[in-house]
Amino acid sequence: MASGITRPNHDFTLLLIADFVSSFGSSMSAVALTLYLYEITHDLMASALFTVVTLLPQLFVSPFLGALKLNAPFRLIFSLGELLCIVPIATLLATDNIVIICCVFFVYEAIFFVLECLRAEFLKAITDNSIIQKRQSMSRVVNDLVTVVGPLAGGAVLT
Repeated sequence: MASGITRPNHDFTLLLIADFVSSFGSSMSAVALTLYLYEITHDLMASALFTVVTLLPQLFVSPFLGALKLNAPFRLIFSLGELLCIVPIATLLATDNIVIICCVFFVYEAIFFVLECLRAEFLKAITDNSIIQKRQSMSRVVNDLVTVVGPLAGGAVLT
């Protein structure tokens, strides 16, 4: 019986750690790319519009998430998804073209958004209804922490 209680706690801890690391990298990437675009263009509007690129995937991908059925373990899905996210980020290292940067980062953000939604599904799968709100709150704290620490770290890396 103890392992039945321990396993969901272990899975939840792993989820929080993985969510922090993944979201931290995504947050740093968005800030770093925004600053990089400003450095290339010296145009605040171009840099500000990049923020739109980071939000558009949520708008375009959201209607299709309800139909998404993945019949694989969450760990496999998350691992493959994070590896898939590396491809666009690595591609960004090879270009200075603003249009390509925006398009590639759009793809990255779409993949990342799907992973974020699947993390919420995983949380529901490993959590009893009696503690789901507590765990959602803890997960929210981790995500809020990332939104504070990630941009600061991204800016620090570039300066």
